[in-house]
Amino acid sequence: LYTQFSRRHSVKIHFGKTAIAAIASVTSVLLVSCENKVAQCNKIVAVANKATTEVQQTSQGKDEKIDQLGKMVTSLDNYAKEMGAIELKDEQLKGYQGRFVAMYQQMSTSSKSLIDAAKQKKAPQAQSALAELQKSVALEQPLVNEVNQYCQGK
Repeated sequence: LYTQFSRRHSVKIHFGKTAIAAIASVTSVLLVSCENKVAQCNKIVAVANKATTEVQQTSQGKDEKIDQLGKMVTSLDNYAKEMGAIELKDEQLKGYQGRFVAMYQQMSTSSKSLIDAAKQKKAPQAQSALAELQKSVALEQPLVNEVNQYCQGK
């Protein structure tokens, strides 16, 4: 690499292979760190989006309501496992991951209770299970907003 300072003088700047390798390593570590957060965010968002889409589609299906809830329980259990299986290094994302898993598990448990109460025709228990399910569902949007803000760097 040559850099000209004037017409009469030119300076040869020589970087050894070790210096170039060191610079490349530092640069790649910085890029990988940035990409890791983005990649990890994308993994969480992908599972959350799949879960939301599937649960919405199931709840709008033509099956009986109890059958719809049964399918939702299966989906929620599967998404809790899938979300929990994501390998993350970012501590903040691990926190969000745990909250998603807990939310899916709470929604599943509440849905199971609602199914049982409806099958047994126990209105008070059904009302209680429905209230618990609604509390669990209400956790989703604030959690999604927090993840989006963190992942977008805001």
